Amino acid sequence: MVKKVKERENLEHARALAMRQRFEERTKHFLNAKQRTIGINKEALDEQVNEKCRMQQAEKMQNEEEATELKALCDYLEKQGKKKEEDIMERQQDVNQTLAYQMTLPKNNALKKDGPLDLERCGPSSLQCFDGEDREHDERRKLQQQQLQIWCMQGIHESSSKQRQEEQKENEYATYVLEEDNVRCTVAKESELQKRQDKVDVMQENMLLAEERRIAKMNEDKLQKELERKETEFISSSSFYCEETESRKGRPDHFKGFSSDKLQSIIADNEQVALEKQLLKEDEKKLERDWASYGDDLVAQMDIAEIEKNKWRQKEKELLLQTLAQQREEQMQAKRMMEQERRELFSGETFFSKFGTSCR
Repeated sequence: MVKKVKERENLEHARALAMRQRFEERTKHFLNAKQRTIGINKEALDEQVNEKCRMQQAEKMQNEEEATELKALCDYLEKQGKKKEEDIMERQQDVNQTLAYQMTLPKNNALKKDGPLDLERCGPSSLQCFDGEDREHDERRKLQQQQLQIWCMQGIHESSSKQRQEEQKENEYATYVLEEDNVRCTVAKESELQKRQDKVDVMQENMLLAEERRIAKMNEDKLQKELERKETEFISSSSFYCEETESRKGRPDHFKGFSSDKLQSIIADNEQVALEKQLLKEDEKKLERDWASYGDDLVAQMDIAEIEKNKWRQKEKELLLQTLAQQREEQMQAKRMMEQERRELFSGETFFSKFGTSCR
């Protein structure tokens, strides 16, 4: 690589020197008035074209040389990799052959395990048979272990069935609670609808009573006006009240009219009666307004009481749901603890590890 860099530097230096020389020759040519010609200098241009072609050819040859060297380097690296892999495979084969040979040696093919012990053939030196030994101990222990395993499985089955029954009871209780909540909600909605309907009925009844009272009042006013009109007509058409003297010329008890004091007293009495009537009407209107206000206040109080009652019911329902959730969580926690204890008792590694094994 260092050689290539040096060659490239030398080539660049030579190229720069050649360009500098050409530039100097061209400058001399242009500065010499005798040699300079008018128009295109064809020889100089041809020389430039030829030089450019030579430079391109040299660069192409250099690129081809670099490509050849790079290809040779790649081939060399590939051969080295293949050779290294072949060496590794060869060493692996040697190791495998050595291991196979070692396995065929007698010292590596000793008897690992024989059949069961024949206690009839064993003597005292084998330390397998002793006086007073219980020969049926292993079988009896195995039977006891099998029986204990059966009991454990029965206990697990009973606990599982008991757990399923408890879960079924919990589901039934949860269903009952949900149904009870639904019934309560339905009853509350029906009660609220009934109360609203009662309020509407009371309002309509009050409106009807008010309308009837207004109509009765109008009829009474009309009747009073009609009576007053008739009285006025009677008085205006009566000869007695009009003091027509022509028809009473010969009467000694001729009415000569009221005195001024009497007239003033009558006028004052009439004004007092009119004032009393007006006050009575105002009292009646005030009574109606008070009654309407009382009805509105009563309806508002009933609405407030209904809202408070609904809030209380909602709080009671939430408290009941929280209590049920807490009880359910406590029950589930107790079940998990029981299940964990049962697993630790019956499913531990130390419990079944000695099944089917001997004490020796």
